Amino acid sequence: MPDDQRPTPAAQPEHLRAAASLRGQRLQALTHAQYLYNGQVLTDECGDLQFDGQDGSQVSLFLLADGESVGAAQMPMHLPAGFELEAGVRCAWEARDLLQRLAASHLRGAMIVQVQGLFDDWQELGRTFLCGFRIGFDSGDFVVFYNQGDEAVALFNQLPPSIKGAHSLWRDLR
Repeated sequence: MPDDQRPTPAAQPEHLRAAASLRGQRLQALTHAQYLYNGQVLTDECGDLQFDGQDGSQVSLFLLADGESVGAAQMPMHLPAGFELEAGVRCAWEARDLLQRLAASHLRGAMIVQVQGLFDDWQELGRTFLCGFRIGFDSGDFVVFYNQGDEAVALFNQLPPSIKGAHSLWRDLR
């Protein structure tokens, strides 16, 4: 069967529908769950994302517990409650402007014209994972959200690196 006709994993249909609902929306805001360690911003992971459409819709993108997959939901992103790790050491999360962090503020008001899922097929495991999303805009720019070794990563106009041992495929979500 050709790669573009492979079936989408059955375990993910609600995530695919939620992500696909972004198409046709004008982006009002793109925020992420910024992790803070003792008040210091740690930038190696972007956390969950939230796309706000100009019509008031919200779609969140997040990592799933299997350590490989991503998910999407038509709801606000979840911000974990802060906590003290030990005396004097605090972990916290804040919603922050991802467009500013990515130097992509010009995307505010842009139309989302394409939504793709990144599927990694691990033949040796006999499994395929939905491991990322690519959100394309009418400007030609795109944002990629993907699971990189159980860390959420957001890229602007850049594709993630290839994964050794997996066959990766981008598929349009409709």
